[in-house]
Amino acid sequence: MNFEDIFRIDPNSVVLVLGTLVVIYILLEIRARRLNPSRLPVFNDRKWFEFGYGKATKRYISDPEGMLRSGFQHGADAFYLCTEAHFRLILSPKYADVIGADERFDLGKFVGEDFHEGIPGFEPIANIALDSKVLQLAVKTKLARQTPKLVSPLSEEAGLALERHLTNESEWHQVYLRETSSRIVGQIVSRVFLGDKDLCRDPAWLEIMHEFLENTFIAAHHLRRWPIPMRLIASRFMPSCQKVRVQLHRVMKYLEPLLYKKIDPETETSALIWIKEASKGCAYDFATLQLTLSLASLDTSTDLLAKVLCDLSENPTLVNDIRKEIIEIVGTEGLTQASIQRLYLLDSAMKESQRLRPLGYSNMERLAKETVVLPDGLIIPKGTAIMVSACHMMDSSVWPNGDTYDGYRFANLRNNAKNSLTSPYQLTSTSKDHMGFGHGKQACPGRHYAAIFNKIALCHIIMKYDFNVTLPEEGRVELRGHNILPHSGIKMSIRRRQEEEISF
Repeated sequence: MNFEDIFRIDPNSVVLVLGTLVVIYILLEIRARRLNPSRLPVFNDRKWFEFGYGKATKRYISDPEGMLRSGFQHGADAFYLCTEAHFRLILSPKYADVIGADERFDLGKFVGEDFHEGIPGFEPIANIALDSKVLQLAVKTKLARQTPKLVSPLSEEAGLALERHLTNESEWHQVYLRETSSRIVGQIVSRVFLGDKDLCRDPAWLEIMHEFLENTFIAAHHLRRWPIPMRLIASRFMPSCQKVRVQLHRVMKYLEPLLYKKIDPETETSALIWIKEASKGCAYDFATLQLTLSLASLDTSTDLLAKVLCDLSENPTLVNDIRKEIIEIVGTEGLTQASIQRLYLLDSAMKESQRLRPLGYSNMERLAKETVVLPDGLIIPKGTAIMVSACHMMDSSVWPNGDTYDGYRFANLRNNAKNSLTSPYQLTSTSKDHMGFGHGKQACPGRHYAAIFNKIALCHIIMKYDFNVTLPEEGRVELRGHNILPHSGIKMSIRRRQEEEISF
C-alpha cells in the first residue's frame, strides 16, 4: 500500500459515516422532542456542541434555585429544566391551585418514577406509587383518628430519646444537628409505627434505619442520571444501589418478627394494623408498606426538626417566649392534642422555618396521567413530570421581608384573623403562597400528625435544654438536586437546663 492509498477516502465509507451521524442527530432530536413535547423553552438545554445532556444536568444541580428564578425572570410561566432526572416541566405558582385540584396529575406516579418503581431496593419509597393508594388511605383514615391517643407514647419516647442522644449533661457539649435529629426522630417514629419498645431503642436498629434512608436517597439521586430504560440494568452494577439492596435485606430481618406479633389496639400502636385495615383484605408486602410510613415520617420530620432548631438557636428571645407559651398552656392543661394545637407561637416558628427553607426549591411534584389543557390554554401532555416552583415562598414577592426569618410572622397574622383555629396561617394549612406540606388534594396526608409529632419533640427540647448552633463554612444547607437539606456539618452545642415545673 503506497502513501496515496493510506489517505484515499472511500466514498462509500463517507456516506456510511455521514448517514450514521445524521441518524444519531435525528434520534437525539426525537428524544429531545419526546421529552419536551410541548416545545416550551428549556433554560438549561444542552449547547450545540454538547453531546447528550450530562453538562446541562450539572448546570442544574449546581444552582437549581438560580435556574428556576432565571426562567421566571425571562417572563416564562412554564418552561423545562433538564434536571438530574432529565426533563421536568416547571410551572409558576399561579398554577398551584389548578394543579392541586386536578387529580389527573398524580403525586404517586411521580414518586414511582423518581424513586425507581420496580427496581429492587427502592420498594419502601416506590410503594407510594401503588394504584390502590393504600398508604394514603391508612394515613388519612387510620393515623388521623389515632393521633389523640398517640400524644402520650410520643411524649414518653421523646423524653427517652433526648436522654439518650442529647444526654442530661449540664455542661455544654456538641452533637451534629442533622444526624442527631435523625436518631431522635427515628426512635420516636419506631415507637409509634412499629409498636415495639425494644426495637425502637435498639442502637443497631436506629443506625441501620438512618443509614438505609440516607443511602436510598443517594442511590436514587445517582440512578436518575441514567435514561429510564437503562436504570434497571445500571442499578445491578452501581455500588450505591448494591448497598441499598443489602441494607434493605438487613432492615427486613428486623421487621419480619413484627408481622406475627400480637398487638393490643387498645394499649399499643402499630402501623401494620392501620395498613391491614386500609388494605381491605388485599394482599400486599406489609413489611415494606410499614417501612414506607416509618421512612417517610423519619425523612420529613428530621428535616423540619433540624431546620427549626437551627433557626431558634439564632433567636433566643423567641425561644424564651415559646417557653412562656408552653408553661402557660401545657403547664395548665397538660400535654394533649388540644393544648398542643394552642401553641400558636411554636406553630408560627415552625411554619416560618418551613417557609424560608422548605424541602426543596420546587414542590407539588406530579405526573400527568393524561393530556391536560389548563384554563389558560397551556397543554401538558400525558406522561409529563411537572413541578411547581416554591422560590416565591422564600423572598419578598409574597411575604414582607421574606428573605428574613421572623418566627412571630404567622402568630401575628393568625391573631389578627377572624378565626384562629381555621386560619390559613397555621402550620398545617396549605396555599399557593406556602406549600411547605404541598398543596391541594394531594397535599401531605400526614401533616396534622407531623405537626403534633414535631411540636412534642420541640416542647421537650425547648423546656429541657439550652442550645445554639455553629454553621460550617458552606452554610446552613446543602443541596441534593433541588432538595434543600440541613447541612450535615452543622454542630449544635447543648446542655441540660433545670426546666420549670411542667408535666409531660
